[in-house]
Amino acid sequence: MGMFDWLEFDGHRYQSKDTPRQLCDEYRIDEQGRIWEEQYEAEWVSDPDRLFGGYLEQHNRHWKLCEDLSGVVRFYRENQEAGGYQAGAWIEYEAEFENGQMISLRSVEDNRFVDWYKQGMEDKGLK
Repeated sequence: MGMFDWLEFDGHRYQSKDTPRQLCDEYRIDEQGRIWEEQYEAEWVSDPDRLFGGYLEQHNRHWKLCEDLSGVVRFYRENQEAGGYQAGAWIEYEAEFENGQMISLRSVEDNRFVDWYKQGMEDKGLK
């Protein structure tokens, strides 16, 4: 299946294979529609009792705006109310970003653009 990253959006946790790293890293889209990446320093810790003989220990965690991210990021999560992955039920979005700012959001399930996020941004004087 391959690796993915986690993306938090609108109070839910999604998976994405369209984010830069694909190492189960953390991303989030804030209320202004900006995408952020959790950055960290890492060092290898040897441990012969662990798979691969050790692990990466992360420290100095902080959030950084992905100002250079432009393009489409698709993200998805299981729709448990509709039977979940076993029923092939997913909630999936496709967001387009320009320099780290979301400029459009489309629901993949019903192929419609989602306007509520823009309305919220306009109400706050952000768009």
